[in-house]
Amino acid sequence: GDLTATRGVVSVVETTFDLEDAFDVPLYRNIIQTDAAIKPGNSGGPLVNTSGEVVGVNSAGITLLGDRIFQGQGLAIGANRLDEVLPGLLDGESLAWTGMSWVYPQGPADVASLDLPDDQPGLVVVGAVPGSNAADAGFGDEPVLITAVNGEPIRNTLNSYCAAAGGTPAGEQMTFTVFQPGDATPQDVRVTVEDAAG
Repeated sequence: GDLTATRGVVSVVETTFDLEDAFDVPLYRNIIQTDAAIKPGNSGGPLVNTSGEVVGVNSAGITLLGDRIFQGQGLAIGANRLDEVLPGLLDGESLAWTGMSWVYPQGPADVASLDLPDDQPGLVVVGAVPGSNAADAGFGDEPVLITAVNGEPIRNTLNSYCAAAGGTPAGEQMTFTVFQPGDATPQDVRVTVEDAAG
């Protein structure tokens, strides 16, 4: 489609955005707050200043937090954070990527229906990229419940996973505490973090 641009004012140059209880929203550090409209599909686009310089990458537009309605709260990851991360990504390095995909259970019924313990918080792994280290470790064969990463308990949120994974670099192992369907006790599964090239 056609490219479009919106205009706005930066209201906060650098802040932290943490929706701790949101299922699929990580902790954002070094975030710029703007009232420029950021709509679904705009994430990943540039936030530029009046000189045309990229100062951030659009990441989220917040319209509702709990029962409060927000207007004009757009968030962009600051360019200096990009300077920290992009060189490694361009070299094929990654942080805490194992190749698995998961869902965020929103209640006991979501995990009980998979014959997994419904009294344990965590993420349900539902797949793994073929040939990835996670697939080689057995993830993706059937849904499993991860309750801890590197010994740190997690909840049913992306935020808790990111905090526990702690930016583990490519080449290092992470230990996942895993419940298989029907199991009453977990087992530890180790997966080596891989680079972006696999």
